[in-house]
Amino acid sequence: MYMLFSPPSIHLRKAWIALTPSLALVALLIVGLAFSSPAAAQEVSTSRPGVNITFGGEIQPRFSYAWVEDDDERLGYGVRRARLATTINLREELGAYIRFNAAAGGVAGVDAFAFYNTGDFRFRLGRFAGVQPRAHALTGGTQVDAVDRAAIGERWGSRTIGGDGRDFGIEGQWNRANTTYSLFLHGGDGNWSRARGQFRESISSGDVTGGGSQTGMALSLGAQRTSPEVSGLSYGGFVSYNASRNPNTRAGPPGTERAYTSAGGHLYYGATPGSQPLRGKLDLIALNYEEVGNVDESLLGISLLGAAQIHEAAEAFVRYEHEDITTTIDRATQFVTAGVSFSASALDGRPYQQERITLGYMAQIPVDEGEPQQHLLVLQLQLTF
Repeated sequence: MYMLFSPPSIHLRKAWIALTPSLALVALLIVGLAFSSPAAAQEVSTSRPGVNITFGGEIQPRFSYAWVEDDDERLGYGVRRARLATTINLREELGAYIRFNAAAGGVAGVDAFAFYNTGDFRFRLGRFAGVQPRAHALTGGTQVDAVDRAAIGERWGSRTIGGDGRDFGIEGQWNRANTTYSLFLHGGDGNWSRARGQFRESISSGDVTGGGSQTGMALSLGAQRTSPEVSGLSYGGFVSYNASRNPNTRAGPPGTERAYTSAGGHLYYGATPGSQPLRGKLDLIALNYEEVGNVDESLLGISLLGAAQIHEAAEAFVRYEHEDITTTIDRATQFVTAGVSFSASALDGRPYQQERITLGYMAQIPVDEGEPQQHLLVLQLQLTF
């Protein structure tokens, strides 16, 4: 039986020595934030009367130390997210939402959709995070419990519609008696490339199909309920079929793209960091590909998280995940995450995520002997506006 993980004490001591200067600088920044006044929102004038424009965004700079057992190690700074979002309301019920990310060194689109809200119904058309596992993009980047989302959720995205969890399509939602029902008809491949996920050719181009033949689409159904009896309790699930056979689903070389079915569920008691004294989360995600050649592959992942307030503006958390892959060669992987977060904004009654620092340790632990363990220690600052 393979041990859960070997003691990384030597590496952790090295990481602590490297982290100390960054911790000191961030501590000074947090102290300054705690005693400063929040910025006031700014109004924006437009040429069209009655139009309301709101800007928002977030930045998440981080310092990381990573090592692979008996192999490589790396130390350095980076930016996890640097996003600017704009919400434009043409009328109270009609508008658009656009968000960009600059964390990769260039400006890239994340979300771009029009919306229409009427009564109990909401509609979105464009590129956005639709029906999918609750642990993935439906958990906003500023609302993650640690420094990253659950690994089983992020892996689901990279193997299906794309790593950022967005896709092109149209979604309708019906809110009724504390329950939201969602229907998402989408392309199945969220890639911005016009040769893949984005179909926007013109008759003037000389090739209205963009040089390809693709008629496979995806359909996803989801539901989520917030308990009216127990504060903080929510639960739900989804089911999806994707026939796009995009490159994310390849079983090997080009030509092995696969359709798939997927389903999952979640049970949350306190969905967002700092929202209540004790929090718990359970996520289940299943994925089954169509058989291509001799490859018949399915995946099952489970994630369990517990978090507790250790101060009115601080929280400790621990998460355990297990992923099983059934294919020609079965394999399993465990993920362990633990850490603490502190919010300067929560000290004066503002939302926990506005000014937050998180220290997290993560480990990827293969169940099979002979495969190396991987470890990551991250100190991340989060500022939202």
